[in-house]
Amino acid sequence: MAAVALRNKYLLRIELEGIDPVIWRTFELDSSASLAVLHEVVQIVMGWDNCHLHQFATGEAVYGVPDHDPEFDDGSIVDGSTVKLSQVLKASGDTLLYTYDFGDDWSHKLILVEVLPYKKGKAPTCVDGGRACPPENIGGIWGYEVLTDPRNPNHRQYVEWQGGNFDPESFDVVTINRKLRKLASPRR
Repeated sequence: MAAVALRNKYLLRIELEGIDPVIWRTFELDSSASLAVLHEVVQIVMGWDNCHLHQFATGEAVYGVPDHDPEFDDGSIVDGSTVKLSQVLKASGDTLLYTYDFGDDWSHKLILVEVLPYKKGKAPTCVDGGRACPPENIGGIWGYEVLTDPRNPNHRQYVEWQGGNFDPESFDVVTINRKLRKLASPRR
């Protein structure tokens, strides 16, 4: 009987829901990474600034950063730092919902595309992607649509608000991978 691998690399695809054409990335990550690490990787590959709350959800559970104040914490959120990616995504096609910024409510679908052999010491790697992630605090999908539609009467105001330099078609895999390598390097 062949030995079962305890550790693999996962090829994952993440798609930001509600925007057409789709904003997406594919990336590789160690299957033993915690959901807290997955959150950090998603922040980098999507271009978010990690300044809002987040959660992951499956049909069975919600994972994130529990609020330890009994007034606000009903115990339903499982601490994502204690859960490995391989515990929630097991086979190609399995999915996980990732929500970021409960004000703008950015909903992402994470899909396990392929289980790959483990390669020791390899940092998380962005393989491919398409289009720029919306800027932080733009106002959700509605704000993003204003920012990217020159015919909208509020377009100019939104462009100025974002510094006038947002290109919705940009995607820079080299910069993303440099940031991922920095994330994977030993912490000082």
